[in-house]
Amino acid sequence: MKKILLTMLAAMTVAGCSEYGRLLKSEDPNAHYQAAKKYIQEKKYDKAKVMLEKSVMPFMGAPQADSIMFYHGLVYYNMKEYDASGEFFDNFRTTYPRSPLLEEAEYLYAMGHYHLSPEAVRDQSSIVSNRRHKYLYQQVSRGSQPPRPRKTARRTRDKTPRQGIPERTDIFQG
Repeated sequence: MKKILLTMLAAMTVAGCSEYGRLLKSEDPNAHYQAAKKYIQEKKYDKAKVMLEKSVMPFMGAPQADSIMFYHGLVYYNMKEYDASGEFFDNFRTTYPRSPLLEEAEYLYAMGHYHLSPEAVRDQSSIVSNRRHKYLYQQVSRGSQPPRPRKTARRTRDKTPRQGIPERTDIFQG
């Protein structure tokens, strides 16, 4: 019974991989492009990335080139590789400014930056960890005054000569 189940499992695994393996060996860029779209819908982003990489060069300058670059960025975005997706979407924005996918590419570009940004927190304890800040914090919490900064020399109008462009009176003379 176990041998039959193992044999069936192995047969299903081989049958599932055979299509992908056949596509990898294929030289048809249209098949790669269509398979990439199918793998994106099935959320198999690793396979979609490989298929898109195989279809980039043959479609360079073709009408599908913008969607290939967009899907490439989308795959990296869904794989949570926001740096790489940002590069693809930024190149997409500059290369294809009139594409119908531009608005979504700009949105995903911004969302990638959002995911890469550090989390905003209201807790300010990390600021107090600095020695100087910690010392000042302790002084204030005890009720004593923190040391005041030294007075610096102020520049006054009558002591410091005026800097800048000298006045030219000869321009307005007639």
